[in-house]
Amino acid sequence: MSEYDSTPGNAYNWHECDTGSFITSDGGETAVIFERRDGRWGIVANDVFAKGSYDTAHAAAVAYERDDVVWDTPQGWAMNKKGTGWWRKDRCAGILSVKQAKSGSWFWLRAGDEPHGWFPDRRSAQSAADHYAVQLDIGRY
Repeated sequence: MSEYDSTPGNAYNWHECDTGSFITSDGGETAVIFERRDGRWGIVANDVFAKGSYDTAHAAAVAYERDDVVWDTPQGWAMNKKGTGWWRKDRCAGILSVKQAKSGSWFWLRAGDEPHGWFPDRRSAQSAADHYAVQLDIGRY
């Protein structure tokens, strides 16, 4: 993958590390594609690992760029049954949802509340909702 040009769309600028891993940082998120002990490739972004693995670093990068990755998030985000958004249950905040508006922007909301924020991607909206839940948990809201 050293010649990897970040297709499709050259949206991400991947850099090869001395370890043979590849790293990119965009919009406050840092992602690393790394070779596992079994010779397959994994992805970690902001300390959250992707489930599964890939045959090549290029396949992992394409999956990441297309947002075609299932994350093993400790927060437990899951796609809703309709496939139109994401949700998770929080012990203090209740049900949190992340959805994409017709405009293409993403927002998060707490069950029964109005949408909060406008974000360029799903991960940013989930991160904002997670931050809210943590702040609620420690008594800041």
